[in-house]
Amino acid sequence: FIVLHLLFPKAGLLESNDNAEEHGHAVTDLCTTLDGLLVAVAIQRQVVSIAGDTFVPTCLANSPPTRELWMVTGVSSLPGYDYPSLARVLVISGIDAEQEPVVLGDDKIPGGVKLLETLQGTAA
Repeated sequence: FIVLHLLFPKAGLLESNDNAEEHGHAVTDLCTTLDGLLVAVAIQRQVVSIAGDTFVPTCLANSPPTRELWMVTGVSSLPGYDYPSLARVLVISGIDAEQEPVVLGDDKIPGGVKLLETLQGTAA
């Protein structure tokens, strides 16, 4: 997961150490703010740590009025296994350049625990 603050209409690779590991990941989702100043990118197998929470985002969405980034994180069910799929909905506020990002608690998410139960099957 990478958040890019675009200062110019053109983006590109700024620096590389020619390490092959850099090229082995696929972009799984992408979203931008309406003004185009912020781009969030989910990268396959990329683990994100924000405020002590660690997760792997699989889907991203921006909430323009509140400047929040909504993410679905988790793992799909695996063929041949009886384990249920795991998913978690997270909301990050403070995605503006002036603020530090904060993962909202379940009770602070717009729609609260009831919305989480609908989206992910349980609030926990």
